[in-house]
Amino acid sequence: MLNIKCYYKFCQIQADDTLKDKIPIFATQAYADFIKETKKYHTIWLESQEEDMHYLIPFSVMKKGFFKKGMFLTAVISLGSVNTIELEKEFLNLIVKYIKKHRLCDWIQQPSNWAIFNTHPDGAINAPFGTYKINLKQKSEEELFRNIYKRNRQYINKATREGVVIKKGFSYLDDALILIQNTLNKAKFNSFSIEKAQILKKILINKVQVYVAYYNGIPQAGTIFLANSFATYGFYAGTSDRPINGATPLLYWEAIKDFKKKGSTFLDFVGARINPEP
Repeated sequence: MLNIKCYYKFCQIQADDTLKDKIPIFATQAYADFIKETKKYHTIWLESQEEDMHYLIPFSVMKKGFFKKGMFLTAVISLGSVNTIELEKEFLNLIVKYIKKHRLCDWIQQPSNWAIFNTHPDGAINAPFGTYKINLKQKSEEELFRNIYKRNRQYINKATREGVVIKKGFSYLDDALILIQNTLNKAKFNSFSIEKAQILKKILINKVQVYVAYYNGIPQAGTIFLANSFATYGFYAGTSDRPINGATPLLYWEAIKDFKKKGSTFLDFVGARINPEP
């Protein structure tokens, strides 16, 4: 039987100092501080360790009216040499029992789309979910380019010839946010405000990367990435109403090259439902 330990601060976890570089950025204290300041979420870290098995998962709770809702910030993080679907399921079932026993929240909602689970606790409503994730360390730059879908390689070359320029840095945040808000509004999602972006920069300094593609000086596509040594994630992205062909593929190709050079292990485009019914 696995045992559950609970930590209210990331620094309380008994692990080496490099732990933060072995886990998704969404499991770090910095991200927990960001969602506390912007959304009033309070985060704990739940851990189980036994011989060669070591699991960790961050869990956040927010008060909503008279109720409290909970949410996992990542999938189960395996830090040991032993990992099986059965053990992950046992860990998640124990987590749910722990949450119930200590009355941490009234319900557990769907996590963010970068939290792709291998399994789920008993009784959970679930759906097939996946992500497109590139291993930046296993292949050379040339191999990575060859692995891009042929049409997108053609678009990248075409956009380069036609003068699409990729600009990087927080100074391009305003243009990126206009594109992101345009896309979120069309999808009827809550917008990502300049105030939240400034808080993100303040708390996750050196972890936030902004990329914008321009054609004739006009913004075409923009993405905000969150990155550490473990992985780089596409956090928010957007385009103009009619972006020039190749602007987005060129932006991501530049990001692939940059994050590979910076030593990030993966580039994760974050998840989506797999073949949902209409």
